[in-house]
Amino acid sequence: MKKFIQLLALVIFISVIIGCATTYKIGTEFPVANIKLIQIEQTTYQEIIELFGEPWRKGAINGNIVLTYTKEEYVFEDTDEVKRIGNTLVIEFDKHRIVKNYYLNVPGKETIMFGYLMHKRNKEKEQERQMAQQNMFMNNGVAAGF
Repeated sequence: MKKFIQLLALVIFISVIIGCATTYKIGTEFPVANIKLIQIEQTTYQEIIELFGEPWRKGAINGNIVLTYTKEEYVFEDTDEVKRIGNTLVIEFDKHRIVKNYYLNVPGKETIMFGYLMHKRNKEKEQERQMAQQNMFMNNGVAAGF
């Protein structure tokens, strides 16, 4: 009878432990602050390795090299809810090993096409700057009698 009570206590203890939240961790820390240094159509594969270290995963999409950096935790709670903590950075290279695009996945949000949006914004700012210079040149040229 004593062994039965000990076994029952052990089963109840294990059930309580299993019923609590379980955490599954993947990846390793990477310097998120360095994301702002990535330049589409400029940053090389080697520069990415220097900025972020070895990736958590290497792969290919449509023949292009893809590096994945991630530091995530998945917490499985007894309420069947899963919480995701951390983020993932995916960097795609072209055939010349130059950054083609990069994506930042933030918990609770859809994947952010961060690289493309930043690249597009920078191109638009550069075009605006060039237009302003041309307008200034044209206005100065007209004022100077050209």
